[in-house]
This record gives sequence, structure tokens and C-alpha cells, in this order.
Amino acid sequence: MSASNAMSLLYLCLLAAIWATPGTAQEQAKWFVLRDQQTGYCRTALLPKVASYCPHGFAGIAGGPYDTEEQALDRQGVLGIQGACQQG
Repeated sequence: MSASNAMSLLYLCLLAAIWATPGTAQEQAKWFVLRDQQTGYCRTALLPKVASYCPHGFAGIAGGPYDTEEQALDRQGVLGIQGACQQG
């Protein structure tokens, strides 16, 4: 699966989670660390709401929710040191 296809699947999953939850627009966005299940690479994302399950199994939540990007990046760094996230 190409990186662009994988990102498209992730966004579709997140959109489905947002649409399935009433009142999401009123909730404050939080920072999360997302881990690609296939490559092991992690990245941070600011999301209004995250479902605990993505049906395609592409990405999982590796940390969060956090109030700041700095907190999410700190967690991503710890996960990299522990070997849970690939360093990129």
C-alpha cells in the first residue's frame, strides 16, 4: 500500500469516527500520537475526536489525548526510545 493510499484510509477512518459522534464540533481538539501499523512510524495529529477502533487496521493511537503538541511530541520521543515507534 502506498503512503498516499494509507493516509487516505486514515483520514477516512477519522472522518467516519467524527461523523458517527453527535456534538463533535463542540468538543475541543486534542493532540494524539498515531502509529502506522504497517511501518511502525508515528506522527502527531490534532484531532477533534478519535474513535478507539479503525476498521481497516491501518493506524492506532499510541498516545493521547494531550492538550499541547509538545506533550504529544514528548510521548512520540519516548515511544521511539522504547522501540514502539520507528525513528524517522
